[in-house]
Amino acid sequence: KASFKNCSNLSEIKSDFRDSHNTYPDPNIHGNTLELTVSDCPKLSIITWTNNNLASAYIADTPELKHLELRGNSLTNFDASQLTNLEYLDLSNNQATWGPQTGEANFDSTLKSVNITGLTKLNHLNASHQLIDNQGIDLNKLNYNDLYLDLSYNLLSNQIILNSSIDLFYLDFSHNTITDFVVNGYIKKSELGYDPPNSLSNVLNLSYNQLINFKISEEGNMNVLSVSNNPITSIDLPDLYSMSIYADNTDLNYVRLKGTHGLFLDGITSENFKLSMKNKFGGRGDGIQIKNTQNLKQIDVSESALPLFAVANNLNLEIIKAKNGINDFSDMDGYLGHFNDNNNLKFICVDENEIASAIDILNQYGYNNVNINSYCSFTPSGSFNTITGTVKIDTNNNGCDANDNPFQYLKLKISDGTNSNSGETFAQSNGKYEFYTRQGNFNITTLAENPALFTISPANFSTSFSDSNNNVFTQDICVTANGNQNDAEVVIAPLTGARPGFDATYKLVWRNKGNTILSGKVVLNYDNNKMSFQSSSLPYAAISNGSLEFNYNNLKPFANEATELTFIINTPTNQTNPVNSGDILSFNAQITPNANDLTPEDNNFKFNQTVVNSFDPNDITCMEGEIIPTTAVGKYMHYVVNFENTGTAEAENIVVKMNIDPAEFDINTLQLQNASADVTTVITGNQVEFKFKKIKLKSGGHGNVLLKIRSVTDSTRR
Repeated sequence: KASFKNCSNLSEIKSDFRDSHNTYPDPNIHGNTLELTVSDCPKLSIITWTNNNLASAYIADTPELKHLELRGNSLTNFDASQLTNLEYLDLSNNQATWGPQTGEANFDSTLKSVNITGLTKLNHLNASHQLIDNQGIDLNKLNYNDLYLDLSYNLLSNQIILNSSIDLFYLDFSHNTITDFVVNGYIKKSELGYDPPNSLSNVLNLSYNQLINFKISEEGNMNVLSVSNNPITSIDLPDLYSMSIYADNTDLNYVRLKGTHGLFLDGITSENFKLSMKNKFGGRGDGIQIKNTQNLKQIDVSESALPLFAVANNLNLEIIKAKNGINDFSDMDGYLGHFNDNNNLKFICVDENEIASAIDILNQYGYNNVNINSYCSFTPSGSFNTITGTVKIDTNNNGCDANDNPFQYLKLKISDGTNSNSGETFAQSNGKYEFYTRQGNFNITTLAENPALFTISPANFSTSFSDSNNNVFTQDICVTANGNQNDAEVVIAPLTGARPGFDATYKLVWRNKGNTILSGKVVLNYDNNKMSFQSSSLPYAAISNGSLEFNYNNLKPFANEATELTFIINTPTNQTNPVNSGDILSFNAQITPNANDLTPEDNNFKFNQTVVNSFDPNDITCMEGEIIPTTAVGKYMHYVVNFENTGTAEAENIVVKMNIDPAEFDINTLQLQNASADVTTVITGNQVEFKFKKIKLKSGGHGNVLLKIRSVTDSTRR
């Protein structure tokens, strides 16, 4: 026993037995005090009684006591509620007792509860390696202002709710069985400038629990957050910033944060992982590390301002989406071991300016057959602005309203005043258009195919953005007729090659390029000696002797209709009209009305198709033929772009990208005539992209785009 009473001038009591590590008890270095009593010591400020066999401690009437260490004893309960000025309390490792004769050690934990009621000045509490459960300590009695709290290796379980904001210094709840950790308030960094032993300051450690839920009701700001070795699947804290986040051996599949410098994921078990973080922090050397996974198939950092730094030893990883406006692969280049052993990788999506760096990384690590492009999304990476609206045709001259029809495929041009920053698009089939920009001043101009026939309001407009903070500018456009002018058009285009003995498919398209509502007939003549009609996707009005007739009604200005036609081609063994590779199939399409038509030459369309033995389902065909005749130079050439999903899974999105040779064609004259599904068109320089968003094209499914473009005056080839 040890007793200190009525010690009026005593300022410190110490019985400190430490091992070589200065922390844990050594069976050869210990005391054997079973009871400690301290009372009526008005100037006592420090008590250190460590690594003894202390089973009970009574401390009272010590108003100046600020520092109390009872580490490495055998306490089962401790009541500190009378020590109202206490600032430092260490009760850790109360798990060792020694036999009084043999000195043999027993390291079973003993401390089950600690009463800290009223200790408003306490800023350091270490009660790690104990038997403390949720009833053994009232965590809401603590003052979380610059608090060092270590309750690791205890029996805390289920839900921990802290009804207080936290000025975080160091909180360690690791190695318990906590499932829910909730802070009803903010967590902010402490302003203290020193670090606890063996740790960083501003740390929240929740590793090695059963954590599935982590919530902070207000802002979070810390240096280190660790949730490693937990079954947690998501961290959705858009107001949380942590310099480093450790989530090794978790089930994480989604993390949304305000920001972080480093996210470390070693051995996560999920199949998919996505990080959403808009704010950019850190620099070279900081980033995301994802390593040593067995199940992970997809990494999505397309909404992250934090770059990938290391992606290694992910045995089943197939897809990386990293189109995010930052240098994921450029910054990774040169760091050995940061992209090795992802041997199942199939696709990487990055920004256009990162494609070369991604290819270099793949080559550096010896990866083959990995596709790289920027088409995992159809919007720019990072933050951007949108200019959007809907184009409608006012057919009843009372202003555009909800009852008016969309004006399909109106071309619009955007420019910031420089030739290097301009582009074009077409209004979609529903009349909607979109441009994506960064900050700057922008002018949008409408470019109708027959501009004299329409009054467009506004014909051009301007807007400006002072930043790229996802601003949206909306400008609807109203088109009205200027007079009355018919202008019909018809085109026949092949959707497959023509092979002897097989089905061949074609698309017959009719359009209204005028400003009146049209009704009439479309007739297709074909060589019925060489092919037999099988089906049409639209009902036909009549069929006879190689002629198909369709009626159409109330075709609005710049609307179009199309039908897919299937014929079976004669075999080479047909006794009357055999068909062989190299033979020509002739088609002739006509549309009425012809009277008062602005461009009667496109009311008729002739197409000759060469029979082949095989063909590529992904091709581009010029309906005017391989060689442009002299009479066609400078006029519109018609092209159909066919594509097929040759994979085994459904294709969510498809992009058709074409580079137009300016020596052969004038890209400013390109007009979209028809598409098999809703399509967004983007023209930049001499490149055109047809983007089919959410087309969901099934395996073996087909799609197509029909367009026309004028050849330049000295062109001789298609």
